[in-house]
Amino acid sequence: MNGGRNAGLVCMVLLATGWTDLAGQETAPAPAVTTTQPSPPTEAQLRETVGRLGHPLHAMRQTAARRLAEWGLAAVPTLRETVKSTDLEAALSASQLLAEMQVMLFLSAEVRLSVDHPEVAWNKPFDLIVRVHNPSPARVRVPWPPPRRSLTTQPASADAVQVASMLDVADFLTVLCPKGTPLDLRLDPIDADSEIRTAVELRAGLQPPSQWIEPGRTAELRVPEFNRGWARYPMFEAGEYHIALRYQPPWEVESWIDDELGVVASNTVTVRVTNDAPAAVREAERPLRLVLHQEGEILRADLTNLWDRPVTVNLNLGPEPGQYAQLAWEFHVPDADEPFAWQVEPDAPGFDSDRLRHLQPMETTTIIRMPISTLRIRATAAGVAPQTACTCMLRYFHLATAEEVRVRVRPRIPDVFVPPSLFSGTVVSEPIPLGAGNDHR
Repeated sequence: MNGGRNAGLVCMVLLATGWTDLAGQETAPAPAVTTTQPSPPTEAQLRETVGRLGHPLHAMRQTAARRLAEWGLAAVPTLRETVKSTDLEAALSASQLLAEMQVMLFLSAEVRLSVDHPEVAWNKPFDLIVRVHNPSPARVRVPWPPPRRSLTTQPASADAVQVASMLDVADFLTVLCPKGTPLDLRLDPIDADSEIRTAVELRAGLQPPSQWIEPGRTAELRVPEFNRGWARYPMFEAGEYHIALRYQPPWEVESWIDDELGVVASNTVTVRVTNDAPAAVREAERPLRLVLHQEGEILRADLTNLWDRPVTVNLNLGPEPGQYAQLAWEFHVPDADEPFAWQVEPDAPGFDSDRLRHLQPMETTTIIRMPISTLRIRATAAGVAPQTACTCMLRYFHLATAEEVRVRVRPRIPDVFVPPSLFSGTVVSEPIPLGAGNDHR
């Protein structure tokens, strides 16, 4: 069992395989909150209740089991003794209850949240800190790996670490926007980087990472770039956002779940976003926009990053799709069966990491300036009459992922120079009348 986690993560993995269409002081956290936790039982109460696990009446046994589950980890030492009892019914019930508790997360723990920046602009990151204290006499399980490097549980790259940290707790978080509605977690494509993909797949599997907190100890998880990372809760609207953690143990008895038995809930932490994101970012369904502008006898093509995170654009043009991008002009002539296409020739002798352009949100870069006379010559050579009215559009396509480009350019260019944010896909401009006299924006 996985303790009731990753309920929505498997679906997210399927969706995150391509671009979806769609420094301050740490705050003083409010006291941790544990809900539905009764007063600690006395030794006499524990032994009396455990003794009823062997009662001849089923209803009495169920009532005793429910009470022990409500006490949580405080009942573990007594349950372990009962497993060795000669009363087989009591021993079996104690063993079953212990097995359930063994796989549960946060059980009987105190959880508190804090942030390092309680007030940020929409595009400035903040970290979420999750602290879990174990006041019980037994170990508490939490859903993130211990603080040591491991090839299977602790990715190396900053983006993969961020994704891993977020997904370790995202199943249990609720983030409310200023209007009071829940925010959805956004996860960018996981196939861009092998470490990101490994981190996601590990947490979506049957045995996601976890660790034990010994009695009296505390564990901490820091989720970097909570609102700006590869996996994030994007906060585009100015106002207050409320973040809380809640965990319902997945008991086998459904009525215990209905009664919220053993629910653990954190304090609610508030983050104030001081300004709105640009409308183009809020409404973007794709990362990039390609626009043609006419400047006299020149067509200028601009790429703009509409995404809420940085996007890297490959401006190395060449015939090999494994590491180069391509630009193709298309001419649309009225009544013609098919448009005429002309692919722009490479403009550099080889792949150059300096031609990987990193664009911040709403940042624009010019990717080509083309004389209209050159386009006319190309169209005429293809059989289009010189005076024929036509429109043209530009297509930018870069189909390789960052991982695929890295493989092609090693060892000449280190992997770090080809970031996971490298765009993979196609962007097409709106058509523009060839030779029109105004600026098309």
